[in-house]
Amino acid sequence: MASYRVVLRSPGGEEREVSGEFREVVANRKLVFTWAWRSTPERQSLVTVEFVPTGDATALTQRHRACRGRRFRSAFGVGSEVRAALLIGLGR
Repeated sequence: MASYRVVLRSPGGEEREVSGEFREVVANRKLVFTWAWRSTPERQSLVTVEFVPTGDATALTQRHRACRGRRFRSAFGVGSEVRAALLIGLGR
């Protein structure tokens, strides 16, 4: 399977990097991929995103497994934004 890498740069030049590998891809239905921040590669987790057509829209369900520890969970909000950007990029 393919891998990905996303680098976020703040206006001040600070960088945050996340990467992983796609484990399962079902066109228009499901993505499963690993998720690890460069700063904590030992804390790799698994993300599952499912897409369900609902009329003229699509419902998205996201599960993020292995979110352990306060520091890890505090980065979860930023991670959700990165995952959304990744999904939008894949759709182009």
